[in-house]
Amino acid sequence: MLKEEDKIFKNLYNNLGWNVEDSLKRDDWSNTKDIISKGKDWIINEIKLSELRGRGGAGFPTGVKWSFAPKKVGSRPHYLVINADESEPGTCKDRDILRFEPQKLIEGCLITSYAVSAHTCYIYIRGEYFNEGRRLQKAIDEAYEKNFIGENIRLDPVIADHSTTIDDLLSFYMGKNTPDRQQFIIENLKVELDIVESKKD
Repeated sequence: MLKEEDKIFKNLYNNLGWNVEDSLKRDDWSNTKDIISKGKDWIINEIKLSELRGRGGAGFPTGVKWSFAPKKVGSRPHYLVINADESEPGTCKDRDILRFEPQKLIEGCLITSYAVSAHTCYIYIRGEYFNEGRRLQKAIDEAYEKNFIGENIRLDPVIADHSTTIDDLLSFYMGKNTPDRQQFIIENLKVELDIVESKKD
């Protein structure tokens, strides 16, 4: 039996609360600064040593994938994309994380973004998960208010339904060819995303 202290996700039944204050009681964000202070190479090596693998069909080693990221970003934009589409048959793992452990996801996004030198992170969510997207946006807002993210790291959920917006802060849509917007394409084994970034004012 897995010990309670060894569990990563401790609130998958939402019996402990999902908001940022409840998450802090479960030690989310407790040692993020210490981890980042150890440097990118240390983080990537720790992920390799953990033997963490992707949950898709290939089961590719996560640390190895991270190590492929360019060491020098240069002038080109560098993004981290989280696939929460949950397109694998019979899976509901992403949905419960979005609903009940969003701060742990956001914390992971920050650490990963730092490790691979990404300054913008997108979380792709299927259109049917509108309520989960709203919950995630609320959690992101709370993380900004606590100054856990911000400045050099921007985090935005992307809802698959192009007609859906969560609120005025969310200006990222799917599949729209809108004038004055920069479009880039990210291809995944399961999905092909057209993410349109709003032109900054």
